[in-house]
Amino acid sequence: AWARESVLNRPERDPDDIWRINGAGRLDRKGLAVLRAVWTWRDREAARKDKPPFKVLNNQVILSIAHQSVHWNSEPPADLGSVRGVPARLAARMGPQLKKVIKKGLAASPPQYPARRTGGTPGYWKRRESLMSWRKEVARERGVESDVILGRKAVEEIAQKGPGNEKELAAVASLGPWRRKTYGAAILSVIE
Repeated sequence: AWARESVLNRPERDPDDIWRINGAGRLDRKGLAVLRAVWTWRDREAARKDKPPFKVLNNQVILSIAHQSVHWNSEPPADLGSVRGVPARLAARMGPQLKKVIKKGLAASPPQYPARRTGGTPGYWKRRESLMSWRKEVARERGVESDVILGRKAVEEIAQKGPGNEKELAAVASLGPWRRKTYGAAILSVIE
């Protein structure tokens, strides 16, 4: 049930998530714009095809395209299969679409690094640490990764909002109905 919920009720990803890609910080301005354009397209394609994003295009390929985009003016190469790190099969299957997206990225302004987020609500850090410890303990008991129990985005949102009852917990969009039903009472107990 939780797997279906994770895929079917997938929230729109935060555009600032591109900074989480290992190596994004080493890109120049043009590379960052291409990275954002390809990453955003990949996420939309994944949602449209109802697949995990990495099954459409993995981060290493996106990063490789972004790194090499510094050598392109306003046009990507005619054959994307010639780009180091781009598999020929992928270039043949997605080439025309991907070239349009890269071209759009080459013309776009680069993204700005987001301001560091801090816990603004009273008790944020205490709730966050309690939730992180709780999810780690439950994950160890169940023999799964802690993100399976409660994803980081849900931890952050719960810590920020500090829900005090079931109704307030229902307003936490990143939690999802299965996790709310399965862990809701425990979460409220942990953060009181």
